[in-house]
Amino acid sequence: MAADVGMVIGMFLCLNLSPYGPPQLQEGASWRYRIAGEEVSMRIVQVSPADAGTLLKVQISTPGGTRDPVKVMLAPDRRSARLSQDEPGGEGEALHMTIPEFKPGEVWRILGEESVTIRNVQPEGTSTPAGHFPNAIKVLLGKGSEPGAALWIAPGVGVLATAEDGKRDMELVDYGPRVPAAQMPGMQPGQPQGPPMMPMIPGPPGGGLSPAVTALDANTFVVADPATRTVTVFAVGRSAEGKWALLKKAVAPYGPPIQPMPGMRPEQGGGPPHGPERPRAIPQTQKQPN
Repeated sequence: MAADVGMVIGMFLCLNLSPYGPPQLQEGASWRYRIAGEEVSMRIVQVSPADAGTLLKVQISTPGGTRDPVKVMLAPDRRSARLSQDEPGGEGEALHMTIPEFKPGEVWRILGEESVTIRNVQPEGTSTPAGHFPNAIKVLLGKGSEPGAALWIAPGVGVLATAEDGKRDMELVDYGPRVPAAQMPGMQPGQPQGPPMMPMIPGPPGGGLSPAVTALDANTFVVADPATRTVTVFAVGRSAEGKWALLKKAVAPYGPPIQPMPGMRPEQGGGPPHGPERPRAIPQTQKQPN
């Protein structure tokens, strides 16, 4: 089976069937990739419940032709899969794969053949022939001291692209069905596809300094707001049902308050009020009362 599907194609398939893929797995769902100049497609032809989870049959088509469907036994949480293929005389050798939480430092064992370390995870929008995906996640993978590879995933779609040495070697060409934004994980009608990767922070009324947003990883964001002199940390996560939600929020002040300029009220641009209004400075030419 490994020779028919290949480790890379098997990895893409498992990721597409995992919680990072479509919210609902259905017959007819498909992905088409361009790998090293050749097109490879995968299409779900059967979905049926099983004691151990969900049994799927996936048709893989490569330039070499189309073989019998690959059988995938998917766990209820969609984070582990067993891949096999019927051969003359019975079922062929099965391969197992577990989809980890993408966190820096974790070791990911791919189809029992190779282990890689997740070096970094960050939000990074990207485009492929299948479209633009503004809320994609970029995962940097490495093995020992070898140069790393990059993997882009769009929650609700699956694998988008891979790259080595800064050059893309695989891209998603097409997929279907296209899920409406209202059905995407954690999304509402009118919102872009994917989870809320970045908090939406409005700028201050009338202009001025806008809050600065920094992503520590794919699930943690820091917002520094000069208008209120506060730092807010947001942590988001995804439930077993595939819904995104705010898990934690912490606010802390930073630095001394910005004091108004002499003769200027806070609302005129000298910063927000911090306690009672301070007295204005007395000009040097004016004598102070005794």
